[in-house]
Amino acid sequence: AMVLDWTRATFELGLRDGSISSISDPSQEACATLATLEGAHLAARTAQDPAPFDAATQLLGLAAKVLRKGTTLALEWQ
Repeated sequence: AMVLDWTRATFELGLRDGSISSISDPSQEACATLATLEGAHLAARTAQDPAPFDAATQLLGLAAKVLRKGTTLALEWQ
């Protein structure tokens, strides 16, 4: 719960200070982010290959850029 609370608080702070503008619910965003990382970690450990975790962190990095810009993911991929 501590990591989830920290992640939620980080999204809330980003909304307040204007550095993030494209999310509507920091709690849902935090849950989705943590689930993505935890799932990727399990997949990487099971496969004994860091590629699933690397792919997830790259995707989350792209999402972070999108959130900071206030654009949509579809526009960022073009």
